[in-house]
Amino acid sequence: MKRFLVACLSLSLFLTGCGESKPKPLPAGGKITIKGGGKVIPAGAFVVFHPTDPKLSKEIGTKPFATVEKDGTYDLTCYAEKDGAPAGEYGVTVEWRAKSGTNILGEGSGGLAIPDYFGGKYGDPNKPILKAKVDAGASNRFDFELVVDSE
Repeated sequence: MKRFLVACLSLSLFLTGCGESKPKPLPAGGKITIKGGGKVIPAGAFVVFHPTDPKLSKEIGTKPFATVEKDGTYDLTCYAEKDGAPAGEYGVTVEWRAKSGTNILGEGSGGLAIPDYFGGKYGDPNKPILKAKVDAGASNRFDFELVVDSE
């Protein structure tokens, strides 16, 4: 009987990850717009929230991310679709890559795809320009107005 109890305890610890649990995500998202862009929406842009605290990064085990919708909005996904991000401070990266053969207005570009419409300006997780703080007592809506690379 003692061996059975030890086996059950060991199995339960294994299944629960030795008592460790991941930080609970809070609903989080926002809207990405283009400065001076008029009706141009960065649909398809990829947003990633990079935890600035290495401990939080390790606890999460991933990075909350989202794809910008046709209306410019995004809802972060951490563990399950659109569940948000755990409380903490983040550096935010945004990359907006062209679909092959088109430009941001949807017109043909002679088969040349532009790597990132922002020219990498918002894409460096080691030196993020954009920042966000997810907090249990806040709306956790992060709207960013970005500048398209003019080159």
